[in-house]
Amino acid sequence: MRRLLLLTCALAGCRGATDKCAEAAGARDHAAVREVCPPALDADPRVAVPLAHAHVHFGDYDAALALLERAQGTPAEATLRRVAGKIHERRGDVEASRADYRRALDLHRAADEPGEAARDAQALAGTYWKAGAYAEALPWLEVAETGALAAGDGRLRGFVLLARGSVLMQAGDGRGAEAVWRSAEEALGDAAPGDRAWIHAKIGYLRLAEGRPALARSSLEQAEALAKAEPRPDLLKAIHLNKAVAAIEEGRLDLAGPALDAADAVQDQAPDASFRVNLLFRKAELAWRQGRTDDARRLLAEGRKLAPAPELAWRLGLLEGRLADDRAAAEAGFLRAIDAIETLRRDLDEDDLRAWFLAAKREPYAALFALRAASGDVPGALAVQERALARMFLDAFVERASAAAVGEHDAALRALLPAAAAAMRPVDDVLASLGDAYALVWFPAEDKLWLTVVEGGRARIVALPAAPAEVEKAALRLAGDPDDEASAAALGALLLPPDVRPPRGATVHVVPAGPLLRVPFAAVRVDGRPLVADHTLVHVPGLTALSVLRRAPASPGTGAVVLGDARGDLPQAYREATAVAARLGVSAFVGAAANAEKVRGAADAAVLHVATHAGVGAAGAWLGLADGPFDARRILESRIRPRLVVLASCASGASPGDEMWGSVASAFLAAGARHVVAALWSVDDTDARRFVEVFYEEGGAQDPVGAVARAQRKLAAAGPTRVWAPFFVTGG
Repeated sequence: MRRLLLLTCALAGCRGATDKCAEAAGARDHAAVREVCPPALDADPRVAVPLAHAHVHFGDYDAALALLERAQGTPAEATLRRVAGKIHERRGDVEASRADYRRALDLHRAADEPGEAARDAQALAGTYWKAGAYAEALPWLEVAETGALAAGDGRLRGFVLLARGSVLMQAGDGRGAEAVWRSAEEALGDAAPGDRAWIHAKIGYLRLAEGRPALARSSLEQAEALAKAEPRPDLLKAIHLNKAVAAIEEGRLDLAGPALDAADAVQDQAPDASFRVNLLFRKAELAWRQGRTDDARRLLAEGRKLAPAPELAWRLGLLEGRLADDRAAAEAGFLRAIDAIETLRRDLDEDDLRAWFLAAKREPYAALFALRAASGDVPGALAVQERALARMFLDAFVERASAAAVGEHDAALRALLPAAAAAMRPVDDVLASLGDAYALVWFPAEDKLWLTVVEGGRARIVALPAAPAEVEKAALRLAGDPDDEASAAALGALLLPPDVRPPRGATVHVVPAGPLLRVPFAAVRVDGRPLVADHTLVHVPGLTALSVLRRAPASPGTGAVVLGDARGDLPQAYREATAVAARLGVSAFVGAAANAEKVRGAADAAVLHVATHAGVGAAGAWLGLADGPFDARRILESRIRPRLVVLASCASGASPGDEMWGSVASAFLAAGARHVVAALWSVDDTDARRFVEVFYEEGGAQDPVGAVARAQRKLAAAGPTRVWAPFFVTGG
């Protein structure tokens, strides 16, 4: 800018005021700019740019906007439009800010200034990101990165990548966000301390989202130390606010207050309506944790007046519900939070963005469930629980995949998920449709583990004595060592106290959530015996899902398709496939013949049996076929729905989170299969073959639910628990 001003000044023969303005602008001396630049405006309208920035720095927004009016039609207009967009954004007028950013982008493109156009696009993306419209933000960031590359500006590209990583993280893709931020670090190269501070600040934010506040605080402190060398209000206030959040999550409330005060002080230097709402919410959260409920309510009311975007509105609603004096007010707050979340969700669905529905955003559902359950409103509590469970089942397929990997709108995915699509059916109808089914639903909510017992079309909800954290520890112990009978008995005592135990001989539909999704329920011990010794167990995603599965007409299916040893490195799987095929009266597809075409050909088969490798990755769970991985998404898209699917494969029942839903097994269920048999964790080749032999000997092709239980009982009498416990059946 200084060189541009000096050149203009030389051509006009007026070095005095313009030269002083250039020197003040180059030194970022905003006070000096406001003093020396006005006399140079007539000589060169571009002097308005540093002058407008100086006015913004001091909060004199009207003076900055007046400069835009004066500069219309001049080369300075494009950049001043971006300044105006920033002012309108800080004032909360999002539509006006977007109009200014778009106009700035058009003008900079017309002037062939790709770097400036990139800055405009990045600013425009920011307005969507802050409003929670993540899918609309990403294309503008792509425009910004293209402009930065065209301009050869590595620093600018680095900042665009920082923004893109932030959007990905908000959309639930923490792994993708960190990868993009590492790319940003490379793009920035040997950057100035202030630039490196942004990297540490973003990593700190990610650690917060991962639930690691101590690590987050460490990264944020590094960012703060670097930022002091080159103070930037937007950076500093974000650092201070996130340090406060980390302190609150650590329980270090003594550190949270000063960090919020520091953020507030910087906010005064660079006012921003969205940041103001976030700051008010965090102050309210701190006041609530300190027992200052009146202060917390006042702060929330102040934030609500600022018309928060859904991404912040749901947090306000959740805290409003928790601070309410009566049930009606609490319900209203929780429902506001849920409505805001669903608004975000609908926006993402329309824009084909991967699911962002992380655990924190399930809190309003859990809070409303607990409120209703504690007050004895069983139908109301069940309605919320079913809504949450259906969401969890749906999200399991897409929350860890990239937008490209998902490849379908959420609305289309819902159409492929018969077990989740009817989540809003009246609870009374759902219970009536279950008939004599017996079901147990465990659901953690508000520091309690709740158990819903369904029997004979009636339901009751019980708050279990054990805290969710205690149950999680016991669940992890058993999942880590299924042969530990003490752990199995301890978990059984926590999950099934005497007054909620199912009658002996009952078929029990198990609906787990949270850490229980990793538990081999067949091995859980009650009265000294594994559950499977006295009960037949079936895993289902929820009561509504069970109702849908039971009411759906059974596909008659024709024939059987058997695949095995796709890579030629599982000799026992080869033997298993040929033996199963012979039992079912067909020929096995092994080696190169065990490919995707054969799996698609089993779409309407009576039985599909697969004995291959399986695994999980960043894009989801997959089956290893001869022509490459066949993932859950492709199972859904191809509507592969045999009446029975048997997956004698390593971890075929595990998802990227080591959970059941989101696995290839549940993908077949979601696509319309009636029953799926799978394994929770990797199973020895020989052990898998032995289980399959006994399963079919016990009538698995006709009665998969009973056959799994009978096979496990037979194997339990002859071998260690880890051999038979991972296998389970899911379906209606």
